[in-house]
Amino acid sequence: MREGSVQLNEQILQKLHETYMNCRRLNLKLVIVYHYGKLNNQNKETETERIIKIWKQVIHYMREFSNEKLFLELYNEPTTDMDIWKSTATTLVRELRKEDPDRIFIIGGANYNGINELLTMGKLSSDDGKILYTFHFYEPYVFTHQGAEWTKEKTYMTGLPYPFKKRKMPELLGAAPDSEVIKEFERFPRESNYDYLFMRIKKIKTEADKQNLPLICTETGVINLASVKAKSAYLRDITSIMKRFDIPVMLWDYNDKFGILKGEKVMKQLKNWLKD
Repeated sequence: MREGSVQLNEQILQKLHETYMNCRRLNLKLVIVYHYGKLNNQNKETETERIIKIWKQVIHYMREFSNEKLFLELYNEPTTDMDIWKSTATTLVRELRKEDPDRIFIIGGANYNGINELLTMGKLSSDDGKILYTFHFYEPYVFTHQGAEWTKEKTYMTGLPYPFKKRKMPELLGAAPDSEVIKEFERFPRESNYDYLFMRIKKIKTEADKQNLPLICTETGVINLASVKAKSAYLRDITSIMKRFDIPVMLWDYNDKFGILKGEKVMKQLKNWLKD
């Protein structure tokens, strides 16, 4: 698909069909996500129109597919101002509901599907009872993203343990005074453990329930620069906690920077976790 185009080619639609059928065969549910969008504060009108046109093609092509097996996340990780995003999300739901009246749509908050922004945004005026509200969960960020090259000011350290063990902590070197990494490093002993994650998710669920927001977590995970032992411990904890609070959770990702494979096989430490 060309940059700026609104026309999906047949290959893209065929790939979506093939993916859906593979999921049906494996008894999996499928979420199709509008990823890597270009929406910003300046182009909100034209880009919203473009997003709607693209989604209409997907909806028309997959209209007959099961509402119980196929869900649509209308936009991934918006970065606009919160009021602009809420207005845009309301429009997306309202216009696309005309095309697909019964399917579950998934909507997140501003700031990259931030949970605080989602709870501030609250329920959309176009909510018809067929919306799930998503958030991404990567706390503590310095652990889940350790060594990530795209946020070097916060994640240049590697070797951070989960759960926290003081003797295994790397030294904090080269951080500027009052930088975010120092603050996260200081919080790390409190946040890198099961109890913190449990209380954090409990608070999120409580606040969402007050607003009648049904939640789904469409991303959690740990970068492969973390040790396999720490990664597997975190994934076991966070997925069990989400399950405890009836929040469906999805892993980012499967076979890339946050993947769970070693070569072509699942990491040994994660095999039993996957079965659970």
